[in-house]
Amino acid sequence: SNICSSAIKFIEDGIVEAGVMKDDGWQNVLGIRVHWIHRKGHRPGIYVVMSDVRLTEEQLESEYEDAHFMATV
Repeated sequence: SNICSSAIKFIEDGIVEAGVMKDDGWQNVLGIRVHWIHRKGHRPGIYVVMSDVRLTEEQLESEYEDAHFMATV
């Protein structure tokens, strides 16, 4: 949690650099939400979800669970 602000800026800059967004101003970034999910058997990391509609906590967790981050045990 100590690096969230810096990490968000690096992620935004990378998304702009990749051409996914024109820029990271208020016209394109309407909100930022940091959400921690820890699941045994999942690899740790950063998962970025971009949406043009509001997502509930349940929808975020569902996106995470459906992702291909399962650790090989």
